[in-house]
Amino acid sequence: MRDDAREGEDYQLDQLLPFWHLTNEQDWEICKWQQKGVDSIGYEPGPLSQRKEYNVDAFIRWYLKQMQSGGRGATARPLTRVA
Repeated sequence: MRDDAREGEDYQLDQLLPFWHLTNEQDWEICKWQQKGVDSIGYEPGPLSQRKEYNVDAFIRWYLKQMQSGGRGATARPLTRVA
């Protein structure tokens, strides 16, 4: 829906709410099962996606470097793009 959409003209709130509620319930169910999987003894984390999780990867690398140097390393910005 567009940002400038107006209730009553461009959409009817009473028609949107049931769909919103349904998708939220489905999301909650997916999250519940996802968490059960992560909590299981068989869970093993996989590698990060260098395309989609480059910022997480960069932060982890920065953090580990900081920990290895006792926090005395360069204070470079942690969130740089990983090629």
